[in-house]
Amino acid sequence: MKKIFFTTILSCLFVGVFSQPAGILNYAGSTTGGGCYTIKYWNDHLFAGAGNTVMVYNTSPVNGNITNFLCEKRLVSNITDMRMYGTYLLVSANHDGIYMFGTSSLPSSLTTEAHYLPDSLSEAAYNLAVKGDTLFVAYKRKMAAFTMDTVAHTFTLISRFGQLPSSLPNARVRGCDAKGNLVAYTVCTYSTSAAADAYTGVYIVNAAQPNYPLLNYHTQTFADPDDVIFGKNTNLLHVLGGTESYAVPTNPTGIFYSLDISNPSTPVQIFTDTIGKFNVTIPYIQICDPMKAENINDTIYVACLGAPDTMNTTNPANGHTYVYKALSNTTVTPLNSIYAGLWHFDIAVNKKKMYIASEWYGIKTVDLTTMATGGTDLGNRLTGGWNKGGDRYGNKLVQANEGYGFRMYDISDPSAPVFLNADSTNQFCWGANFSGDGQYVYGDYYSSNDLRVFNSNSCQLVGSADAYVAFVDPRRSRSWHNKKVSIYHVGFADNIIVADATVPAAPVFEYQRVYNLGETLDLALDTVGNMYILRDDSLTVYDLAGSSHGLKAKIVVPPGTTSNFVTLAVWKDTIYAVVDAALPANDGIYKFYFNGTNALTLIGGPYPLPVQMGIEPPKYAAADSFGVYLVYQDHGLYALAHSNLSQTGYYRHGMEYFRDVDYGPQDLYAKGGILFLHEYFGQTSMFYTDSSEILTGVSAIQPGSVGLVLYPNPAHTSFKVINPFNYGDIYSIDLIDIFGRTVRSIEVRDHDLSEPVEINMSDLAPGTYCVRMNTSAGVCVGKVVKE
Repeated sequence: MKKIFFTTILSCLFVGVFSQPAGILNYAGSTTGGGCYTIKYWNDHLFAGAGNTVMVYNTSPVNGNITNFLCEKRLVSNITDMRMYGTYLLVSANHDGIYMFGTSSLPSSLTTEAHYLPDSLSEAAYNLAVKGDTLFVAYKRKMAAFTMDTVAHTFTLISRFGQLPSSLPNARVRGCDAKGNLVAYTVCTYSTSAAADAYTGVYIVNAAQPNYPLLNYHTQTFADPDDVIFGKNTNLLHVLGGTESYAVPTNPTGIFYSLDISNPSTPVQIFTDTIGKFNVTIPYIQICDPMKAENINDTIYVACLGAPDTMNTTNPANGHTYVYKALSNTTVTPLNSIYAGLWHFDIAVNKKKMYIASEWYGIKTVDLTTMATGGTDLGNRLTGGWNKGGDRYGNKLVQANEGYGFRMYDISDPSAPVFLNADSTNQFCWGANFSGDGQYVYGDYYSSNDLRVFNSNSCQLVGSADAYVAFVDPRRSRSWHNKKVSIYHVGFADNIIVADATVPAAPVFEYQRVYNLGETLDLALDTVGNMYILRDDSLTVYDLAGSSHGLKAKIVVPPGTTSNFVTLAVWKDTIYAVVDAALPANDGIYKFYFNGTNALTLIGGPYPLPVQMGIEPPKYAAADSFGVYLVYQDHGLYALAHSNLSQTGYYRHGMEYFRDVDYGPQDLYAKGGILFLHEYFGQTSMFYTDSSEILTGVSAIQPGSVGLVLYPNPAHTSFKVINPFNYGDIYSIDLIDIFGRTVRSIEVRDHDLSEPVEINMSDLAPGTYCVRMNTSAGVCVGKVVKE
């Protein structure tokens, strides 16, 4: 990527090619992959929902082994479930809604046939069930039914039902299944209160009648049900019973049980099994949570996160899947627990091979011919780890991955990042930054509670330094020259840690400051070695360049000590700090000026926030020469103008997961005209923040070009172009995307120049396009937006 000459930029801006305000968010691309959360086998293809990415693999038609990777489809939010509808792959993608993908273009690609966003920011698609041409979706707070049309490529909403009460804001509709005229779905409340128990359980509805009337509610007072699956040749409904540690921290066991629904209005529980028989008590880890199941001729394969189990005599301490045989409406028999590693979420079975969707192992394949002795592990197909933050240096991006060390990408073309290398130790890296010269990567490792230094080209370990004996939780990290600065949560307090890696083989911890438990803490570094520390009541500047890290300046939070700072961003000598004020009228963004030596001065604010503080505070802030950026857990990413902090751009990111406190954005920073957003499931998304910074393909637009008239603008499927010259016998029209690529080129001959030319763009992605018309009289340019 390079900047177009200044005169060219001015001429393009003059005629409106890229005339958006500075700070607008132009999505460039993202890394792909993640832990594998859901998996589906179909017709010698294996579909893996890995983070935000649908990955497609071939499997052997002879023995079912995974052979080669075919293609992938990148979505916006983490993929939660998949189903087949004939030859179409249906996908639920959390806050990104539901998708229908055509498989006829495999092995080269999946084709997007239909997409339906949730009806609000607060909704998310968790699970799918299919009955004929009706798709049932377990949303976050309700169920919904859609008609699927593979000719018109549409999802049409039929009905919403099962809305959860506002009195239980944490309750979730989690799983669903359909069979005949019945649909069953589960509700989790993550609580053991009487009010929660009145809603926790399994709901059975009549799918043959309008509005899907409720036939039965089966309450469940132990654990939270995650999913349900109907029997194939029986009248059984099998329930994956969650784990009690959501509500009782010292009890990680879960349950699997079966209901005889011969009369769906009065189901009878005929079988119950405890999931996890190793007496492991790890609080808040949900270690024995049954997640999803596969039914093969009434053999039920259940994926159960960790679930150590003495039933498996070969690997009793490791995580397992469970296998049951449903022999009749009255008999369910446990067969064995199959070793599967940690943590696993979903299962597919084909030709005596069990494919397990795993957080740590991607796709694990197990040979079921040895099921009686616990199964045979055939190895893993890694799909990537959860994203915990990162850094950019030149055309390299480093991404910290939980369970996978870190991964390095070439982002010379941000629309198609290329994987380069990785840390081979594959442990819990929760922060990764380049050294100032780009020769090293500094990694914060939760697994070993240490700082590690790697060669950035070979990704080989150079040196390390142990920080603590107890587990530490790296929250945010930055680097300057040979210094690494991190926020570590240690025990019951947050710490600012500064490490010096001037000698890479022997880094040392040279500074530590402990802050109060529960206090908001954020940090930023500038290019000259100033370290900005934000806490609840004050903003301070320390000298990172000096050996003593002396205090240079301090200012208290406005408008008084009862208000709190939330997050900050620094650009040159200006600090943008978000304040949660004692008076709501004083909530907002405040500007501070640092004189470089000894004083911080309030110079503006409060500027209103794009989302009211009472609704949600921003999670992270960033700034560069083109704008200020705020990212929220539940409300997306905003670009703001420097001058008055007015909104100039918006991006709806993947947002949180089942609960508002879970996952979501992990870091936000801007470098070199690109904004980087790291999301736990969503990997790293990149945005151009400089609206004039485009690739070389647009440089052919010449200074002095004449503007076009384009309508309708914005357009949906097509737009019309009027030639302003009204003379010239031959011309062509080019459409150029924001990355400088010519996506459409049309040569027009013998056309009446007084008539507009219609350009079809129905197959193009939404976004902004440059329109360039070449005539014998000259060049004309304009801008069109496709919605």
